[in-house]
Amino acid sequence: MDKVYKLLHKKYDKKFNKTSSVKEKKIEMENLFKSYNIEYKQENELSFFHNEICYQGILNKQEIERAYFEGKVLMNDFYDTLDYEEKKRLMNYEIQKVKPTLPYRMVEGKPIFIPFFDFRLNQIYENEMVLFDIKKYNYYVRRFENIMIDFHSLYDNQFYGNDFCSAELVYENQNQLSLYCDLTTCLYFVEDLKLVNHLTLRKKMDEEILKNISYSYFNVSFIEFIDLLEGLELIEAKEMKKIRKMIKKGKS
Repeated sequence: MDKVYKLLHKKYDKKFNKTSSVKEKKIEMENLFKSYNIEYKQENELSFFHNEICYQGILNKQEIERAYFEGKVLMNDFYDTLDYEEKKRLMNYEIQKVKPTLPYRMVEGKPIFIPFFDFRLNQIYENEMVLFDIKKYNYYVRRFENIMIDFHSLYDNQFYGNDFCSAELVYENQNQLSLYCDLTTCLYFVEDLKLVNHLTLRKKMDEEILKNISYSYFNVSFIEFIDLLEGLELIEAKEMKKIRKMIKKGKS
């Protein structure tokens, strides 16, 4: 199997890190992470997607904070005369103006705008930003690297998608999932949150076919999987001939 995948990768893979949009996004993410004292790590495409999700979360965080601070400026003349509930009501009105422009996920009936924060902090950013009048909370505007969580720990795989990252979740079953990235027309196969393999497609396929390919990768025999790829014309005849020869000789 390894030799077959090696052949397919050599023939069809596109250089992910050489893609212009990936290079540009990587620079943007590195700069933003650095400004908040967050270490940027990228081992492979999967970690790139995870960085994108964190990056978008920071952008969401910045926008909500901007609405909060601008709201305080607008209410500067009378803000300190208001009680807590009135401050909260007026501040939520200001923040509500920006929320429709931000991507989010509904988790257990609650909107999550910042994937690397837990439910409680997300709820504060959702409707209780007035707490940022308190130094304890205001501290999180600049320093939050020590309270960041892995989004999988609370929200599973819900943040994959083009509004948060370059990969769409197309298949999920217990600890297995596959992600499709349109930048490279590539399916990434993940087990236990680790990238285990990938398949570059020769052409774009609809979601049902991507699901079928993913299911087959995880659940059928290797030969059946190769048969499927051949039937979908994802392997050229020349490569297919080499693969059949390798399988026949037991050297796949």
